[in-house]
Amino acid sequence: MRRIRNIAMVLAVAALAAACSYVFTGYIDGIVEDSSGNPVGGAEVYLFSSYDSLQKALSDTSKVTGYYDKTTSLSVSSDGSSILPEGETGGTFNFGVIWESRNPEFGEDYDRRMFYVLAVAPDGKKGWAEANVSSLSGSPKYVAVTVK
Repeated sequence: MRRIRNIAMVLAVAALAAACSYVFTGYIDGIVEDSSGNPVGGAEVYLFSSYDSLQKALSDTSKVTGYYDKTTSLSVSSDGSSILPEGETGGTFNFGVIWESRNPEFGEDYDRRMFYVLAVAPDGKKGWAEANVSSLSGSPKYVAVTVK
């Protein structure tokens, strides 16, 4: 009986250890450019954590939903709509990102995660870029998004 109880205890501890998850943070900075490399001011910039969500936003001709860049969005209401500020942002953007992982790539200390950045220029042109963010570096992942 004691042996069964010990085995059950070991299995319970192993199950709890396997259920642990870790939280990581990173940053994405970037610029929205036209095909000539000139900054595009006033662009709306969105962040997606999955490629499928990005593709849905690209194919949808109605309002894009995702996480707005805080430099181009004053506030996001509870229904997900955004109130945009007046003026130009110079085409730059930045995001702080947080993600959770049960199986971090580099143990409990560091991890990487792919995010997708979508930019919509005032004239409706869209462009996107991948941002492979690492919690290890401490510095932002820089991306340039070209709208076409």
